[in-house]
Amino acid sequence: GIPRAFDSVADLAASPDIDLISVTVRVPQHRAVLEQAIGAGKAIYCEWPLARDFAEAQALTRLAAEHGIKTCIGLQGTANPQVQHLAALLRDGAIGRVLSHTITGHGRLSGAEISDERTELYLLDKTSGADMLSISVGHTLAVLELVGGQVQSVQSLLDTRRREVFSHERGAPVPMTAADQVALHGYLADGSVFSLHYRGGLPLAGPGFVWEIEGERGTLRITAASGAIQIEELHITMCSKDESAAPLQVGKVQELQFSDGAERFRPVPVPEEADPLCPGQYVPGNVGRMYALLHQELAGGSRTAPDFFDALRLHGLLARIQSQALRAESA
Repeated sequence: GIPRAFDSVADLAASPDIDLISVTVRVPQHRAVLEQAIGAGKAIYCEWPLARDFAEAQALTRLAAEHGIKTCIGLQGTANPQVQHLAALLRDGAIGRVLSHTITGHGRLSGAEISDERTELYLLDKTSGADMLSISVGHTLAVLELVGGQVQSVQSLLDTRRREVFSHERGAPVPMTAADQVALHGYLADGSVFSLHYRGGLPLAGPGFVWEIEGERGTLRITAASGAIQIEELHITMCSKDESAAPLQVGKVQELQFSDGAERFRPVPVPEEADPLCPGQYVPGNVGRMYALLHQELAGGSRTAPDFFDALRLHGLLARIQSQALRAESA
């Protein structure tokens, strides 16, 4: 029942029946499709990452601006109602002044094995523009900045600890150049400290993503099945400071019992009205929410969805991370 079908990007872009072009091909092919879409004057939704690297993203952003194109970049994790609610909690001072963000995650990509070379092999190549750093970490940085403010300074470490991964398709190892270890630390705009460590693949057990936000009056803990948080359901819990607890007495020896304090963390539900579109869905749902934001803009509303300029800034941050990364002295 699809009313139109095209066998070339040029024909698609030239059709007067088309209002919006969605670019969902692999990252290395983004530029060729985008240049034709921009030349035709169409509005564009492009999956993240926008391009293979910062220079290519810069050229595409400039071209779209010169043609006055309405653009949207698919950083769909920022449209997750759980993320929006988390940002509201911090704005409302739920845990007081934020001191730090600590994130650990498994990025799904760059793990020990692959099963389908046609769809997974290019993700092992760091020159493709599509790997754990650009995809999993990139999406997470976009969410972190929405919640905690823009990254002001950052130091980084990138490493490929697995130089080969096992291909079930050929029954033999294949090379990997993409980083399977990404460690970052720095400052956000509000002065809070952040640290992030992503590992390749999926966890053997437990949550594959843990984000703790420490404030002066409490801690927020966000968990998910993996660090690909743009497609995961997030679980938000909070532990507030007990103001009635007696202060520690300096100078007196006390027996301290340590625990993770899990019993004190309480779920923080997202209001039902905050998730009217695809409630409970986070793979199609988050993308659908991005389309809804873009539709509002195309209908004359204010800009609320991230565009190519936002993508360019994030590409710039990733370029800084790559260029100044600490590297091992030996393999």
